[in-house]
Amino acid sequence: ALSPAQQQRSNISVIVTSADYSKPLSQCNVYIDDTGIGTITNNSGEFTLKVPTAFLTKSLVISYIGYESFRTEITTLSESDLEVKLKLSESILGEILVGEVSGILTEALKRKDRNYPVEEKSMTSFYREVIRKNRSYKEISQGILNISKTPYTTSDKDELHIVKGGKSKNYSSKDTLAFKVAGGPNVMLLLDIVKEPGLVLSPEVFSLYEYVLLGSQMIDNKNNYVIRFQPKEGNTLPLFSGTAYVEKESFAISGLKFGYDRRNMIMAYKNLVKKQPASVSIKPMTINYEVQYREINDKWHLDYVRNEVEMKVRWK
Repeated sequence: ALSPAQQQRSNISVIVTSADYSKPLSQCNVYIDDTGIGTITNNSGEFTLKVPTAFLTKSLVISYIGYESFRTEITTLSESDLEVKLKLSESILGEILVGEVSGILTEALKRKDRNYPVEEKSMTSFYREVIRKNRSYKEISQGILNISKTPYTTSDKDELHIVKGGKSKNYSSKDTLAFKVAGGPNVMLLLDIVKEPGLVLSPEVFSLYEYVLLGSQMIDNKNNYVIRFQPKEGNTLPLFSGTAYVEKESFAISGLKFGYDRRNMIMAYKNLVKKQPASVSIKPMTINYEVQYREINDKWHLDYVRNEVEMKVRWK
């Protein structure tokens, strides 16, 4: 446990941009090396991180898929370091595994007990849910969560408790349409795909997908296989299309980006929208998910989860 003096915190505020395109990079992974403390950049490429005094001698790391990671000692940050420019990294294919591409994912699942925690872990997380109509924000809910992560080798469910939360609204009843959608913090825990493989990573569904090895990509200075997957023609399940990243040396699944295939969007909608007015037509446009893991002391931990749903509503 940290002493009261060690618990004092310093703020680090930085904007992260692409050195090649001079554009802000959102959803960059930001963390203090060798700790579980981290955050992500917002849509403007900005972040603010509160650093306990005890960790000021450690390094700050900023990583983003397809870019070289940035690493510096926290004590070296100054006013001139308020903008960090990440450079594009080269995608090098390297050695190719013999056999089907799905074999990489099969091997990754076999090594789950080696790469992920096999004992219960406690995590503190920040949760935010935003409802937006076109460009206007209508509702924002956010809170601090305590999460009990059960071992990855068991089927026990994770649990969470809301420590502190709040909500703000910006709409009137005259221009508001209400319908019930599956969501909330508990759903985000189900997106820990390594623990809850479902219709994405369960070996039983591998035969329903087509896999393509796109090459390899440096992520946080580690070489990862990049695997594209999509449903085969003629399936009757609401399957996904997306990309999986598998760290080459450990065969740990380091991240996934996936969403409902357009052919399966209607089936997905039936599972997503739980209640709606009879006179309203709702058409799902995109349903996308992103999951990232981070290695700490030779074990990979759930680091970041994002869920984005876009719908088109017709209402007289």
